[in-house]
Amino acid sequence: MVVIERASVEKFGEWFATYYDFRKKARQAFKGITRKDNIPFVVPTPDTEAEIAALVQECIALGLTVIPRGGGTGYTGGAVPLDAMSVVINTENLEDLSEI
Repeated sequence: MVVIERASVEKFGEWFATYYDFRKKARQAFKGITRKDNIPFVVPTPDTEAEIAALVQECIALGLTVIPRGGGTGYTGGAVPLDAMSVVINTENLEDLSEI
């Protein structure tokens, strides 16, 4: 039993180091697109439509699943990532969009 537990802790340690490095890479990629305070990991809150397009492109390049969130309570679970490699792009700041 101790062997299994030890292997589990080691596996988590390896995952954590990899995930930490990935978070650092993602923050670096998003840094030039929107303000730093707009990026709690990982829920970017872009200020403009152009930022959304650039964020989506970077998310795809990073291999992240993109979940858009336009506002609301979140009680339905529609913006809850079910995968660790997900990003919720919060569009609440975009009250007015350009003409279609």
